[in-house]
Amino acid sequence: MHKFTLITLIAFLLTSLNSYAQQPALKLSAKESKVLIHGTSSVHDWTAQCDNKSGDLIALTDKSSFKTIQSLSLKISSKSIRSIDEKGAYYDDVMDGRIWSSLEADKYSEITISLKQVKAINIIGPKAVIDAIAIVTIHGVRKELPVKVTAETANNSIRIKGTKEIKMLDFAVQPPTILLEFLKTGNEITIEFDLLYK
Repeated sequence: MHKFTLITLIAFLLTSLNSYAQQPALKLSAKESKVLIHGTSSVHDWTAQCDNKSGDLIALTDKSSFKTIQSLSLKISSKSIRSIDEKGAYYDDVMDGRIWSSLEADKYSEITISLKQVKAINIIGPKAVIDAIAIVTIHGVRKELPVKVTAETANNSIRIKGTKEIKMLDFAVQPPTILLEFLKTGNEITIEFDLLYK
């Protein structure tokens, strides 16, 4: 009797474990992803996009349903941050240079973001709302920040979306200025991201 119970228990555990599948590492599709930085200034609001980016994601899924993120990384080249206009066209080389100067892009060539911990997750079919802690490194300054994102699975890929407000001075970045401070940018910026890992 005890032997039968033990075998049944082992079989149940193995079946349960096999129903959850760890996906192989998914790669960021840079062309199908976007990272935008929105800011303000004394003259007008501004937006910049991050062109060169890469990353990996490992998730746990149950058939077509999303369960959790085990690891996530995102790297952005500092000198690929370019100002854009409302239509998404490149806007101003001078502004780009000021952004790179504030980031000291020659010294700190990358901005990195990685997942430290998933705090809570609300799953509805293939979609999930996730509260997490991210490790963000900008200008050589590393901080742990809370972030809320949505995740959705489709066709063996996972799309991560969200926004995060940060202050440049928290990362020792001086807000860019142009024309002898005629245009002063605000300290607070919003990072908007739509990342497709596949």
